[in-house]
Amino acid sequence: MRSTGLAFLGDVHNLTRKTLYVVPHQDDELFTFGLDVVKTLSRGDSVYVLLVTDGSECWVKDMLADGKKCTDGGKDFHDCHKYALSTEDFVASRDKEFFECCSRLGINKDNVHLSNPRFVDMNFSVEEVKAAIKSVVEMINPDRVCVHAPRWESSFNPCERNVSMPPHIDHCFCGQAVYLLLREKIIKDAEFFIEFYDLERFESLHSDITVRRIEANSDEAELIQRAGLAYKVWNPDEGRYAIGWHCDKEMHSNALKRPVSLSYKTPITRLFASRVKHKLFVK
Repeated sequence: MRSTGLAFLGDVHNLTRKTLYVVPHQDDELFTFGLDVVKTLSRGDSVYVLLVTDGSECWVKDMLADGKKCTDGGKDFHDCHKYALSTEDFVASRDKEFFECCSRLGINKDNVHLSNPRFVDMNFSVEEVKAAIKSVVEMINPDRVCVHAPRWESSFNPCERNVSMPPHIDHCFCGQAVYLLLREKIIKDAEFFIEFYDLERFESLHSDITVRRIEANSDEAELIQRAGLAYKVWNPDEGRYAIGWHCDKEMHSNALKRPVSLSYKTPITRLFASRVKHKLFVK
């Protein structure tokens, strides 16, 4: 393994177009980027993923030890929540789901990266994640970087750390970091993605931005739905606790039925102008 400041797997040298997906948490590769990943791979391009956080702050960790049972369409899992996991074991379980999902989507395991340092959810600054992204960008030299929208609108203050309402602070910080790297010409091209559940609010605040909406065909939808099953595996003997499914059952039940990709590419001149108007929020 190369000493690069990043947990890196595999050879990055190839002649195909390369797309890097900056994924804040385990499952964002599925819900936000899943359809774009499938379409990118279908074109014969190379897909790379950078997972930014360890997901250790997820509330499901406490749920798994609450002694209750959960249901799935009226069907109980064959067990109850009796697992008081250490942070290390909880993160390891989340990572198993993430790596399996990436594999099911068709991503080469050698192209999956873990940020080094591995950030804890909601405990990193824009500058810190910017440095981590820059490290992998300099190794891979991607033609395109996909990330969540940076969200600088004045009505949203990510410093409040309110994750009960979208967009998630970690999503915003990753988007802001990529924007800055694009401005500094370290990144060649970037595409900013919006969560489907936040589309209406985004468009109400940014009526001048045209959001590209792409829906999955039946084959793509089936592939993405099968990838989502990685987050529903319940096998405690193998360290699998269906954490992704517990975290957001509604997303798994409804969002994957009709996968959609929502994104925009803002001309660099407009990015410069927009950047001047809004404060850069840093931890």
